[in-house]
Amino acid sequence: MARSKGRNLVYILLFAVVITFLFLIGSRIFEVKDITVTGNQKLNSKIIIKLSGIIAGQNIFKLNTKNIKNNLESNPYVRVISIQRRLPSQVNIIILERKSAAVIEYLGSYIVMDQEGFILEVNKQLLQPSSPIISGMKMIAFHVGQKVQSSDPYQVKILDDLLIPIYECDIAGMLSEINIDEPNNIYFITREGLQVMMGQANELSYKISLLKSMIPELRRQGKTSGILDISAINCPVYKPLPDIKINSGVNKKK
Repeated sequence: MARSKGRNLVYILLFAVVITFLFLIGSRIFEVKDITVTGNQKLNSKIIIKLSGIIAGQNIFKLNTKNIKNNLESNPYVRVISIQRRLPSQVNIIILERKSAAVIEYLGSYIVMDQEGFILEVNKQLLQPSSPIISGMKMIAFHVGQKVQSSDPYQVKILDDLLIPIYECDIAGMLSEINIDEPNNIYFITREGLQVMMGQANELSYKISLLKSMIPELRRQGKTSGILDISAINCPVYKPLPDIKINSGVNKKK
């Protein structure tokens, strides 16, 4: 008898839950009335809301957050952090705007990517002259909205390990080229013409921090060109470019 009463109580509770859920689904109290966007800097909130596909009047419980995320990230500059329901009728979209961090010149096109190697756009002209050019990348394919691909996967890892600390140390604007053709012989070229030998793809964050600390002193000394070797972090070496002497005279026979 006790078991039968307990079972009936469970059924009653389940029935109450179902009725409550159906009420919530059908109630106008839970219709979306307010949609907010946070994290956007350049992209207009109205454009993001339209892109999301959320329409005022939809039931907040019927929103498919996976579909909304896919809709938003169809724009390669949008990275969705979260989509939050705030009962009874508010939805908050939290995003991060991807930013141009580097450019690869490939088959007559310029591939623009963010710090994570995520391709943002492909242009026929160089529209981001302030972003460093990545050279030596063994490209096999590229698709907007996806990570850059190389025939050497290690290059993709090196790129990640380089770009993040370069922007954390705020030296990207100083660099015109980042060459990763040989993983054991990575080098930078600054916009002033200094070639920076990074060596192997290890301790890159430390090397980049070291470079940032050395550049002001090198500038004070007028050493804005030449070669700076920081591949051995305990013993950085600066070498000026060798003077090229042109002999314009004519050797005379004695």
